[in-house]
Amino acid sequence: MLTGREDIIPQYHCQKTPPPAAIIGDAASLASIPLARVLGLHRQPQISYGSTVSLLSDKQQFPSFLRTVPSDEYQSRVLADLIGHFGWTWVGIVAEESDYGQLGSQILKEELGRYSACAAFHVGLPVVFSERKINHVINVIKESRAKVVVSFSSMESMLPLLKEAARLNLTGKVWIASEGWAENEQFSDSEFNKVLNGSLRLLIQKSLLPGFRNFMLGIRPTHTPSDIFMRSFWEEVFDCQWPTNGTKRTSTDVKLCYGTEELVGRNITFLDETKFNNAATAYKAVYAVAHALHNLRACKDGEGPFQNKSCADRAHFQSWQVRIWMLP
Repeated sequence: MLTGREDIIPQYHCQKTPPPAAIIGDAASLASIPLARVLGLHRQPQISYGSTVSLLSDKQQFPSFLRTVPSDEYQSRVLADLIGHFGWTWVGIVAEESDYGQLGSQILKEELGRYSACAAFHVGLPVVFSERKINHVINVIKESRAKVVVSFSSMESMLPLLKEAARLNLTGKVWIASEGWAENEQFSDSEFNKVLNGSLRLLIQKSLLPGFRNFMLGIRPTHTPSDIFMRSFWEEVFDCQWPTNGTKRTSTDVKLCYGTEELVGRNITFLDETKFNNAATAYKAVYAVAHALHNLRACKDGEGPFQNKSCADRAHFQSWQVRIWMLP
């Protein structure tokens, strides 16, 4: 994608078509970090719509990484403010064993000092399931006198811990959820009612896209024939199968997909406007690239940002030149 199919050489590509102006993604910090390391070698702009880990703000390591969501540094400060607001001075911290969990929780520990609060414990939560480690975390929480537990984690890592806490009826703790797992609907199940009773959660402010839901309701497989997921999505939603050589339109053995079915009225979770946060931040990322390309093309010689106030070659611009137009 960046250099062609020959040997990889930074800032050089052997393919005839130019490299993409920018890369949009990923949502997860775990995926964005290695991608950003590679793209940074080529100064290829990357805009994430969901990666919040504070490490990605380091321009020495990630010179071409940008994002449309706030860094976890701000989340850690807000969590500390929340703890200070309620006057809690003795809290436990559970941190996923990832950059997201470890860096975010470390900043939180430092910020707690502003309110003369201390960490009763700071324990790691495994990314890859480990019964032994989960039991250790449970024991630490049970034996601690701290009534407040802050968890800096993703949903995938947090779920086994809360399932075990529910099984053991570990109650009497006030859980504070980071945005990594706070919004997941799975934690609203009755299984967790007692464990999470009185819990607090921190979420990134929602952004709504006017007209986006109607746009989603109007999609059809015929509108996006190159979308590799659309046909399987249609089969799942309408419980049907696309006709093949073995099935005919007149077949009565299976319910066939026609592509004209209506999404309106279907109970589809991701069409809930309150779940559009990633869509909104991805939309902003795409617009950032669009504005950068517009400004690049509108550049006038003698007023440009490059050497001698020159502009980029509109027909053969380099990716790093697009990034210049994205910076404030």
